[in-house]
Amino acid sequence: MARYVKSGTVNTVQEINSELEKIATAQEDFLTRDSQSPNEMLSPLDMNSHRITNLPAPVKATDAARLADVTGKYDITVGIDESPVFDNVAEMTSTDLTIGQLVKCKRYYAGGDLVDGLVYEVQASASVGGYVDHQLVNGLFAVLLADGVLNARLAGADPSVDNVSILNSLANYTNGWYVCADDELPISSTVTSSTCKHIDIQGKLIYTGTQDKVALDINGGATSSSDTIRNCFFRTHVESQSQSDWSDPEYIGTRITNVRRSEIIVSSSKLFTRGVVFRGKGHGFVYNEVKLFELSNNKEDVVLSEEEGDSSATGFVNENNFYGGNFLCTAVNTSVSRYGIVIETDDTYQNNNNVFNKPSFEKAGTTVTGGAEAVPVVINSGTRNIIKNARIEGGSSDGVLMRCTGSAQGNIFQIGYINATVGDAGPWQVEGLDNQSTKVNFVYNRSLPEYTTQLSYPNVVNLFSEYDSTDQSVRGGLLLKESGSAIDNYFLNGYTLNDASVSFGSSRAVGLKIQMNGNKEIGVSRSTGASKGRILIQCYDASDTLLDDTSGDLVVNLTNNSLSFIDIYGGGWRYNSDNDADQIFLVDDSVAFIVVLFVGAQELKSFTINIRQNGSSPSIVDVFKGSVYENRLATQIPEAGSFKRGYVLYNDSPSSSGFVGWVATADVVDASLDNTAFKTFGAISS
Repeated sequence: MARYVKSGTVNTVQEINSELEKIATAQEDFLTRDSQSPNEMLSPLDMNSHRITNLPAPVKATDAARLADVTGKYDITVGIDESPVFDNVAEMTSTDLTIGQLVKCKRYYAGGDLVDGLVYEVQASASVGGYVDHQLVNGLFAVLLADGVLNARLAGADPSVDNVSILNSLANYTNGWYVCADDELPISSTVTSSTCKHIDIQGKLIYTGTQDKVALDINGGATSSSDTIRNCFFRTHVESQSQSDWSDPEYIGTRITNVRRSEIIVSSSKLFTRGVVFRGKGHGFVYNEVKLFELSNNKEDVVLSEEEGDSSATGFVNENNFYGGNFLCTAVNTSVSRYGIVIETDDTYQNNNNVFNKPSFEKAGTTVTGGAEAVPVVINSGTRNIIKNARIEGGSSDGVLMRCTGSAQGNIFQIGYINATVGDAGPWQVEGLDNQSTKVNFVYNRSLPEYTTQLSYPNVVNLFSEYDSTDQSVRGGLLLKESGSAIDNYFLNGYTLNDASVSFGSSRAVGLKIQMNGNKEIGVSRSTGASKGRILIQCYDASDTLLDDTSGDLVVNLTNNSLSFIDIYGGGWRYNSDNDADQIFLVDDSVAFIVVLFVGAQELKSFTINIRQNGSSPSIVDVFKGSVYENRLATQIPEAGSFKRGYVLYNDSPSSSGFVGWVATADVVDASLDNTAFKTFGAISS
């Protein structure tokens, strides 16, 4: 009903009555403050931005709710269903919107795939522009409303476009980004990320550019441990659109620099010159857990690099665990050499203590021609890197499984499965090792077993209680030595028996001589009192000649302690600090016997020597020089001296009807008074 409007000038009674009737009719549409009826709205009520105040608490389902009635109780997004909806981002950016508006887009590109999550708020400014957030035609910004790791599709990533600029715009996106599992995104140049800590390429990046660049470069850019990015997650999947000819070493699938304590998954890197490079530049790539999957048709599949050939390099790649990896090559570039794992470093900072667990090498070694080679592992000057339980199938050429150059030392290659003939049939495959280094490195022809030989001495005091001051060894084959350069300088005193330990001065030593019988790895554990002392290792060749190569090439330490040659006790390699920490070391193939001595002032309680057995069983040489019988030969029982129960003398003139020797069946205090405790043993019969 129309509002009341006065009809000109009213003069007569009839005209006045007519106006009153119009007023009465108009009043029927008014709202009243009392209980008169009808009193309801007949059309929407526009408050023109004014509030209705003092509403009561809602009771019925149709009652109005106040802000106090809903705050903290319901998750309400006001107006989202009434937000403008555009077909694509370009359509949105060409529209004059106002601050505070919420806006939706159905897809990123006109005619492109539908993309869920393209919801924006119009704001006066934006910190990220171009692909995630967008400037509107009126100078305002549509800011993407996204929480957590960002789907690259929300920044415009799409299989139909070149995604380099798009993905580079996400390089520093705080929460990280991911590529959906079904997406294959072309990139024509390098995608670089510096501070982003979460990149999850569930699909793949397809590199389409020139073959002289890094496709995906994740660079921590640090110069100190406090600067390196850490606690990250990176999943990479990068493939070259076409096979590399392997001519340019800068053609790299993925390169990750200066990352620490992170989880990394390499789903695939294929058809590059270098598949994946883990690099230390100015600092280190350290303490990471890396899972490897498909690495195929690269010249070098996995590279651990210090500055990538820079002679002034100061970076390092240390203490990382790598798991799995199919290092595969088909019959491509057959006249060019190919390699699985490459550890490259200089002699200043040696990449060390990296462990590769169960890699599988199929490098098509039988297909190479013209002097090319296929070598699973190449190590230049790296130390204590271990390849464990490796599978070799057509994976090497000329029988070389690992090549070591420069000052590489302590590196071990363990074969878990091999479908090839490499070297001889012995337990140590020296022929599988191309050792161009002067240091100790080894290749095993089967999985390295646990320590299988244990020489245990749980109570040294008991052994020394058997010592009779007339022999060079205590019960159990222990050696007693006095310091000096003479090889056979033994001591017969200078120790103290305590309740739980034996104390030695700085010029005394105790230890074992062991015939190695082809075994190479030794672990030593001991328990001491307050004085710890050190461990000294001496090496002898098969003719029992002491080896005194002071360069240290015969012994390689595998623990976090250093060794140096010292000319005491005839000469050997001694650990450089006093402690009773467990030590593990390797000895060279030329070493037939070793002597492990505990030297320096110490209180020795117990010790154990563990030997990882890959040859025949090792054995203790009971007396330091020569035969176990050398110092216990006799023609009769002793007539002087004191002897402990169990002391053995061997018959120096045995006969076909005689006996092997004599044994003390009880303590002999003074043989000149009573030697009847000695009894014959070991009857000799034809």
